[in-house]
Amino acid sequence: MKPTQSRFGLCLALVAGLIVSLPSLHVQAREWTAKDGRKLQATFVSIQGDKIELKLANGQTAAVPKDMLVPADVEAAERFATIGDDTYTKMSAKNIDSLLAQTLVKNGFKSFNEPLPDDLFVRRVYLDIIGRIPTREEFQRFADSARPDKREALIDELLTSPGYASNLFNYFGDMYRLNCDADFNNGVRMEPYIQWWKDSLAENKHYDQIVREMITATGNLGQNPAAGFLLRDAGMEFDAFSNFGQVMLGIDVSCAQCHDHPFEDWTQEDFYSMAAFFGQTQRTLSSYKTEDAMGMIAAKMPGAPENWLDEFDKFAFSKGIPTRQADPAGYRQFGYFKSFLGWNVADVDGRITPVPDNIGHDMAGKVFEPGTLIGDPAKKGGKTAREALADWLTDAKNPRFAMVIANRMWIRAFGRGLVEPMHDFSEDDVKNASQPQALAFVTNEMKRVNYDLREFMRILYNTRAYQSISTAEEPDAANKYFFQGPILRRMRAEQAWDSLTLLEEGPEIDSRKGRDGSFLRELLKVDFEKDSMESIFAKYEAWKGVRGDR
Repeated sequence: MKPTQSRFGLCLALVAGLIVSLPSLHVQAREWTAKDGRKLQATFVSIQGDKIELKLANGQTAAVPKDMLVPADVEAAERFATIGDDTYTKMSAKNIDSLLAQTLVKNGFKSFNEPLPDDLFVRRVYLDIIGRIPTREEFQRFADSARPDKREALIDELLTSPGYASNLFNYFGDMYRLNCDADFNNGVRMEPYIQWWKDSLAENKHYDQIVREMITATGNLGQNPAAGFLLRDAGMEFDAFSNFGQVMLGIDVSCAQCHDHPFEDWTQEDFYSMAAFFGQTQRTLSSYKTEDAMGMIAAKMPGAPENWLDEFDKFAFSKGIPTRQADPAGYRQFGYFKSFLGWNVADVDGRITPVPDNIGHDMAGKVFEPGTLIGDPAKKGGKTAREALADWLTDAKNPRFAMVIANRMWIRAFGRGLVEPMHDFSEDDVKNASQPQALAFVTNEMKRVNYDLREFMRILYNTRAYQSISTAEEPDAANKYFFQGPILRRMRAEQAWDSLTLLEEGPEIDSRKGRDGSFLRELLKVDFEKDSMESIFAKYEAWKGVRGDR
């Protein structure tokens, strides 16, 4: 076992030990109140017509007519029907508060900052969850509400609104460097990929599934828009892996591309072994090669004007990026072809592209087989290298994946990570975190909710820590912050813009979707063997109409 793996094993054992030592909180079911005053302890299951289905403590279910319950409980049931029961949400929020409070007291703090008053709470959750300030009407509606659970209800309302997915997309757009402009994507139009991201967040697709679909995607952007993840850095495999390490593992190994890491255990061999999961990515043309597709078109349209075929060839079937061929070896690679269909991700036989010649005499030309950077080895078992990588990455035993995304979501709520910097932290950073038990707990919670980011954020927003007055003094990198409240932050550019736009256009801006990438995706769905020539040419003309010829 490599030293890095051994040390991370110790770190993982530390985290596991912290989770075991968490204070035990009894799971208290919600109390439901009938109009005649009778009370019932139960958890929400579903709404069936005019009845609310509840699960009792003995495991049995009871269908309670809506008109038997007080209005507040009916409203709660309708809320739960959209986002789920909040029994575990509240329990987890209390656990986080308990862990934070223990460490605060140990470090000389009496408790959290003062509780956030209603007016500041409304402004904060609107900005954090949907990315804009509330309207006067939205503010007044909350202020006038006498519901005891009005804060929980507002959080749930915003988390299930179109604005939540739109605001979260802005975050992931930066994180995954999403950009429509073909000039930034090797000439590829990324609207279908961007639309896939928007749709995935709107339907609350779990994060591990999003990542799995991106890593294992095959086909072009019409067949599988998740392929945009790999197409984003077509021709720059090693840069793609460097970004992968920072975003999904919280490890910056970019310097190990040229030399062993000066401070950590990462070596050049580690870098290229891990990059081999993507580095089985030699760029070659896929099954529809230029001459094959042109032959099919010519056969479908005998006597077509020669200049039309020349134009079609110019715009529709330009050559792919040439790359050096490696000897085949039981592993599979990606291949790409560039046509008016865009680029295509396909599995072909072969090994990883050799280490570039300019890296250094000792490493130049070497070929590495896929190997993991941390934790247990990825088990191939007849799967493609990318499938094995996706399994390894999202496995519950992986010491980094859940921690990284949990920490990133924590930053969205509190303005600073439980471990910093979020894109490159070591196991020493984890051990020396200001709130190590809270870090261990939220990592475990991310797994418990199965990477449901909406539910995870629901937990954080319901904590007493989040609903506290902000700390105005931002701690520097050398000082620990114990999270007595969120850190005071400026508005992001998107928040300021949407808040200004709100004044002119109203809350309808939450549903604004921008350019619909599904249109371009449909244009990319072409079957040369089955589609008519008229259909193919019509799609080509439509593609040119949206500057797809770039």
